[in-house]
Amino acid sequence: MQLFGDHQRDYDQVQRLLILQKVRRARQLSHSGEYRIAAKAFKHIAQAFPDSVEAHRGYIDTKATLGEAAEAQAYYQTLLTQSPDNPILLYAEALASS
Repeated sequence: MQLFGDHQRDYDQVQRLLILQKVRRARQLSHSGEYRIAAKAFKHIAQAFPDSVEAHRGYIDTKATLGEAAEAQAYYQTLLTQSPDNPILLYAEALASS
């Protein structure tokens, strides 16, 4: 959404806070042992806010904890076929591969 002046700054700040709140909630799920639910939450956040490195990292971490790192790697490889130069996806795929 493109706004002007202070409205754009306010909108951007609210969006950053919303992402932060969602990531914190997903982390709480992960820390409480709800890894599968946390993975779904992180993936949903990453899809809704694709520039959120924290969401991608959380998804990869929880999938690795579940023993499903290969699934995360395959997911990012698929996304990279659609956006091969996306630096966040390149980072996420490398992280999922490690």
